[in-house]
Amino acid sequence: MGKAETWKTKILTKSQLEQVCDTKMALAAVEDALRFIGTGELFQNTCDVLHPSEGNYCFLLPHPAYIRPWNVVGDKWLGCCEGNLSKGLPYTVGVTTINDAETMMPIAFMDGTYLTGMRTAAMAAIGTKYLARRDSQALAIVGCGVQGRTHLSAMCELNVFPLKRVQIFDLNPDAMTALQAYGQEKYGIEVVPCGSITQAVTGADIICMLTTCREPLITLDQIAPGAHLCPTCLWDIDIPNILRGVDKWVLGNEEADCYNFVNSFQQQYGLGMDQVYTNLSEIVCGRKAGRESPLERTVMTHLGMGANDVAISYQAYRRAVELGIGTDVCIFA
Repeated sequence: MGKAETWKTKILTKSQLEQVCDTKMALAAVEDALRFIGTGELFQNTCDVLHPSEGNYCFLLPHPAYIRPWNVVGDKWLGCCEGNLSKGLPYTVGVTTINDAETMMPIAFMDGTYLTGMRTAAMAAIGTKYLARRDSQALAIVGCGVQGRTHLSAMCELNVFPLKRVQIFDLNPDAMTALQAYGQEKYGIEVVPCGSITQAVTGADIICMLTTCREPLITLDQIAPGAHLCPTCLWDIDIPNILRGVDKWVLGNEEADCYNFVNSFQQQYGLGMDQVYTNLSEIVCGRKAGRESPLERTVMTHLGMGANDVAISYQAYRRAVELGIGTDVCIFA
């Protein structure tokens, strides 16, 4: 039997990833990825989106990346489907493959949905680390599902801000109750369910917009001087007025974000790269300043990139190897 037939690929399920990947790992992996982008040691491609369904909003998107310092290449296939919620299925579905960069042989295949939630929140949190006021005490979370929980964890586990209060809102009261219990039990922080979005964002130093709504739910006048905004899907904010009106609009990654939304914003709203302050990797590497004034209103927009997915997946794989977790299979046998 040849080497290909004996090559082992580790399979990791969601429950196994929960054992090996925590919030701190996600934060470190995302910050490493941003630093590698800034130093020119991480390469990724922006790929076309596939829209296979005509009945509802649905797409499939690859996220390939090569991380030279770790000698690893990988790809996450991410699917999102609006109709899934009514079927009891997750809105976001993903699988990730990690390959050895010298041979291209697969070293791991894993659930990507859990890691997507982790890396999305970690990216928002790293942006917040560099763009929010260091004395930020009030966090607003609008949308209390999976992303609500991961964002609350990421913001708390940064250990950068003296957070004292989390103001939350969701159309589903049970989702608010669950997030309130999670935040208070795990982090001992006051979590306050609110009756409206306006109530949730009033007085907030950091605002996380985490809904799947495709209509604006927050306007520029609801963002107080000195506040930082983290919109995860973008479509639930007043795009032209907020992005034009804040003091600093930062992209997660110019190549990916121009492809995903900036180019369309240029056509639709006249909002282009001339309004963008910089990329987050430039701030992480120290080439550009982050927050420079306590009264600046800042926003970091980002719709995903392979760098973060491959970085966090590879670190999860390494931890799984150390702990002996996962199932090793010979795919080519």
